[in-house]
Amino acid sequence: MRSLLFSLMLVVSVASAEEVQVTGYGLNYNSALENAKVMALEKGASTFIIGESTARNGKMTEEIDQYNGGVIKKYDVVSQRTTNMGYEVTIVADVVPKNNAVRKTKTPFNVDFEEYEKREKIVNRLDNVGKAIHAQVTKTGTKIGRYETTVYGQVVLTWQPKWITDMKSLTSVINERGTTTNNVYDNVAGSGINSLMSRFGFLGAMGGMAVDSAIRPTPQQNSDHMMVCFGEYYGNGVDCHKLSVDMTFPRSPKLVLVAKVEGRGHVVLYEQYLDMKMYKYVSSGDTMSTSNLFKSYKTSFHNPALLVYEQQTQVIDLTFNIENSIIKSVTEIGVYLK
Repeated sequence: MRSLLFSLMLVVSVASAEEVQVTGYGLNYNSALENAKVMALEKGASTFIIGESTARNGKMTEEIDQYNGGVIKKYDVVSQRTTNMGYEVTIVADVVPKNNAVRKTKTPFNVDFEEYEKREKIVNRLDNVGKAIHAQVTKTGTKIGRYETTVYGQVVLTWQPKWITDMKSLTSVINERGTTTNNVYDNVAGSGINSLMSRFGFLGAMGGMAVDSAIRPTPQQNSDHMMVCFGEYYGNGVDCHKLSVDMTFPRSPKLVLVAKVEGRGHVVLYEQYLDMKMYKYVSSGDTMSTSNLFKSYKTSFHNPALLVYEQQTQVIDLTFNIENSIIKSVTEIGVYLK
C-alpha cells in the first residue's frame, strides 16, 4: 500500500512539472547558474527567490528570501558564455509548483502586516541603486604634472540585466497592476464633439455628448501604494505594477570613484551627484507625456511610482587630479553609484 501511494505521488509530481528555459546572469559561472535556477522557479511556479552571498572572516555565507514557492526536479545546461559584465548560463528545467501562500492575518484596522513584511524583505534586496545600475570607466587619459596627475575619462551607466529580470519577476508574482489612465479618450471625444458641432450644429453635438457620457471611462482614485513602471526613455507608454512597498533610490545618486592604494587602503578619488536620466519618481496624481509619437497624449499616475527607463544608458564625463604619490601606489579602481 505504501509503495502504491508513493508511485501515485510520483506520477502526480511528474505530471504537474513544467519545462522552462531561462538565462541567468552572474559574475562567474556558478552565480549565473544559481540565478538561472532562481529564474526557472519564478517562471515555472509563480515564485520569486533572491539570494545574496557574502564573504566574512574567510567564510562564505548566503542569505535567501522567497516569495511563494516551487521545486526544480531536474535541469540541463543548454549554453554558457562570458560577457563584458560576467557570465550568462541558459538552462532547461523541470519545475513543480507548490503551495506557499501567505497566511492572511488581519488586524482590527484591516492591515495585512504579514504580507507587507514579506514583500518588504524582498524589495529591500532590490532597493539598491549600486546593484541596479552598472558603472564602467571608459576612454581614460592622463596628463602628468609636477606634483599631480590630471585624469580624464568617461563613466558609462547601464542597467544590470539581473536587476531588471529580478524586479520584473517579483512584480509578475505579486500580480497587481498599477493604476494609470491616459487622455486618449478625452482627445478623441473632444475631436468628435467639435466635428459634430461643425456638421450638425448644437443639437447634433448634444446627441454626441449623451453617447459620450455613457462610454466615458470611470474616474480612478489616487492611492499611496508604490508601483514600479518599465518603459523606454520618454518612450511609447509605460508598464506599471504595484509593489505596495516604497523604493528609496536616491533622486540624484552620487557617482563615486574609489582606489585601493598600497599602504593606505581605499581612497575616494572622485564624487559627483548626478542628474539621473535612467529613472525618475512621479507622485500619485502626476501627469506626464510618455509617448514620443503623440506628445499631446498624457499618462496620469494614480499611485506614486519609480519609472525605470530600462533601455536608457547615461555617459558622465569626469576630470580630477590625483597626487603623484598616490597614483603610483594605486592597485585597484572601483566605480559605483550610491
